[in-house]
Amino acid sequence: LLAPPSNLWITKNSLSQPNGNQYHATPAQISSLLTHIQTYTSSSSDVKDLRPQIRRIEQRFLNEYAGLLIGNQCLDFCKQDGVTEMEESVMANSVERKLNDALLSDEVDGKVDITRK
Repeated sequence: LLAPPSNLWITKNSLSQPNGNQYHATPAQISSLLTHIQTYTSSSSDVKDLRPQIRRIEQRFLNEYAGLLIGNQCLDFCKQDGVTEMEESVMANSVERKLNDALLSDEVDGKVDITRK
């Protein structure tokens, strides 16, 4: 038998019972990710507004996978009311959308400058 990798952690639910495994990134993986983030250049650098694409993904995620998300909340965190969790998420997302809309509107109006690297 091989020893488990050093970046393997046992996850626990809200009752401190083991319920799975999680791999944390290694220092080399973190370094690689940081390098990628710092040096990335988009092939479509003229695209500044990805709200429609992100909102389509979010809509699909919260509709098609709502049952799976609720089940995972129940299993992972012993939450009995995953439906309320989903409702809270939808409400928070609405607030975040309004903030993003206002920020990008301010950018168009020249009130703020958003640096995109």
